[in-house]
Amino acid sequence: MKTLFKIAFVLFALMAMASCEKDEFTGKLEVTFEGNPYNYIEGVIIYTENKNALYTKSKPKDNFSVRLNVGNYILSIYSTYKPFQIRDGHTTKVYIDKDKNITIKY
Repeated sequence: MKTLFKIAFVLFALMAMASCEKDEFTGKLEVTFEGNPYNYIEGVIIYTENKNALYTKSKPKDNFSVRLNVGNYILSIYSTYKPFQIRDGHTTKVYIDKDKNITIKY
């Protein structure tokens, strides 16, 4: 009986460790700027759908990418807010021009 209990305990521990692996992000956001963003962008903020700040990039000097889980998000520069989606296994591309216009491509 003790041996059976030990085997069950080890199997349970292995299953618990396997389920505690790091969170795997399933999508990606690529942000591309026209020219040098340091000259015209103060900051980029990515919010969750509930307006919780998730990622902040102050005075970006170059294009960047962020790994995100599937879901709905909001990208903000200054007082401009643009909703976007992250889809499983896909890259969402954001283009920001010198006039601070935001274009999203899936």
